[in-house]
Amino acid sequence: MITDVHEERLLVTSDSHLGSLLSSSGRDMARFLRYAAEHQYNVCINGDGLELMHTSLASMTRETFDFFRHFKSALGGSLRIYYVVGNHDIVLERFFNNWGAINLVPFLNVRSGDQRVHIEHGHLYDPAFMRSPLLYNWATRASGTALRAHVGFFRLYEAWRRLRRRPAPDADATGDTLVEEGPETTFVRAAREISARGFDAVIFGHTHAPGTLELRPGSRYFNTGSWLGEPRYVRIEHGAMVMERWPVARR
Repeated sequence: MITDVHEERLLVTSDSHLGSLLSSSGRDMARFLRYAAEHQYNVCINGDGLELMHTSLASMTRETFDFFRHFKSALGGSLRIYYVVGNHDIVLERFFNNWGAINLVPFLNVRSGDQRVHIEHGHLYDPAFMRSPLLYNWATRASGTALRAHVGFFRLYEAWRRLRRRPAPDADATGDTLVEEGPETTFVRAAREISARGFDAVIFGHTHAPGTLELRPGSRYFNTGSWLGEPRYVRIEHGAMVMERWPVARR
C-alpha cells in the first residue's frame, strides 16, 4: 500500500455517494473521469465515492452502471486513480492495496511541484465519531433504514443545508467559505495540526460543506463538499491549487 506519491497533475473530489437514494451523480462522475483522462490528470476520490451504507440494490445498480463503464474506459487511457476510504464505504478497508491503476488507501500524501498536500476523508475528526466510533457506525447504518423509508424528507434536509450556506464577503472564486460553528471546528483544528507537520495544503471531504480557509501563511485547507449538491474538486497542477465547480468552465 503506497500513501506517499508524486503527482504533478491531480484532481481531488469526494462524497459522490454513488448508489445512495439521494444521489444522481453517476453520469456526472463518469464525465468527470473522462475529463480527467482527456486532459491527462490523475484522480483522487477522497472518500464516500460509493455509498455502501445508505443504498438499495436497485439504486446502486442504476447509479453505478455508467460510472463503472467510463471508469474502465478511463483506466484504459492510463488514468491513475487513488481511492481514499471514508465512513460510508468503510468496509473497503479490508482491501487496502494497489490494484494496478487503482490505489485503495486510508489517506494520501502528495508532492506536487514544491508543495506537500495531505488528503484524507475527515470522518475521524467528526466529534460524534471521536466520542464513539461503534455507535457512530451503528447510527450511520440506522439512518440508511430511515432514508429508505423517508427519502423525501432527506432530500428536503439536504436542500436546506445547501441554502443555509451563504458566501461571505471574503469568499474565494468558487463563492465558498467554511461555515464555522463556534470558534473552530474539530475539522479545522485537525487540519491545523496536520499543516504544522509541514503540509502546504490539507484536503478533507465528509462534512458536505465546501470551502477553503487559510491555516497559516502559505498553507490552506480545502473541503470539496458533496456531489449531492453542487460538485467541487481541487485542481492540483505543478503545486498550484484551486478549488473549482463541476462541470468545469471552459478553459
